[in-house]
Amino acid sequence: MRQKVMLIIQLIISILLVFFIFQIIRLDDLLLVLSGTDLALLGFGVLAYLALNVLNSFKLGLLVGQKMPFRELFMINMAGMLASDVTPGRAGYFYTIVLLKIRKSKSAAALAVFQLTELLVKLVGALAAFFLLLTFISGTSLPSYFFFAFGLIALAAVFIFLVSFSRHSEKLLGWSERFLPSFVRFQKHAKSTKKVFVSAFSVTLVGWFLRGLEWFFVANAIGLNLDFFQAVLLHPLITIFAFVPVSIAGLGLVEFAGITIITNMGVVSSENALETVLAFLLLDRAMNLVVDLIGLKRLVFR
Repeated sequence: MRQKVMLIIQLIISILLVFFIFQIIRLDDLLLVLSGTDLALLGFGVLAYLALNVLNSFKLGLLVGQKMPFRELFMINMAGMLASDVTPGRAGYFYTIVLLKIRKSKSAAALAVFQLTELLVKLVGALAAFFLLLTFISGTSLPSYFFFAFGLIALAAVFIFLVSFSRHSEKLLGWSERFLPSFVRFQKHAKSTKKVFVSAFSVTLVGWFLRGLEWFFVANAIGLNLDFFQAVLLHPLITIFAFVPVSIAGLGLVEFAGITIITNMGVVSSENALETVLAFLLLDRAMNLVVDLIGLKRLVFR
């Protein structure tokens, strides 16, 4: 009952956020921007997103360590992505634990490592993107912040490795009788991913670039002049709001954050700046949802 009430509240918040956004933009101009979409560039964005999901399916197979046909892993990944499109905090991806049909403790640990690598890369990318914004004030060259991001990612990789696999990390939770047993169980099953951790983390980094490539194509399809490096760094900074569980998959939050950040970067020169950025974010969200429908049958008939 409590979960249903929370879901209703989150749905109401999503609707209110979208309503607020549409109060500050002109609908006619938004439709005009969308009508000028370059379908060829949008198609390249779709291909980049599909490539990302192929990589994520491969990573899922690596971490689970279960011999499964790749087509099955791909469909399970797409079903999880579809579930995440319509759940608060994109938590629906964890439904893949059910779809994998292996020991829940093992699949939960694999999914936890999977999501941990994704979240930390996103956090590091968001921090790097924050410094990107400073380039428009200080005039510092973009590559310096790009390499700074890679330095932080290296530290994050070391942190994940130590937390997941070090025998000494459980001592940090020795004071907690509540969390220690769960952590020990997680670490026990997470250790099964140790041999493939570096490969999985490398796939996550490549996936980050593919997301940037996707945003580069979709943004330029709509007439938003983002270059590739800007797209790579802005994606985690803006989409990290999708993981805040106050609305459905960050609906409204992501769009408001994107409008605020991108318009203040000065990369939109047209009079329809707000409408152009919103069109880009809505088009990318819609494109992701349509592609994720590949997993609908697997999600419904598991």
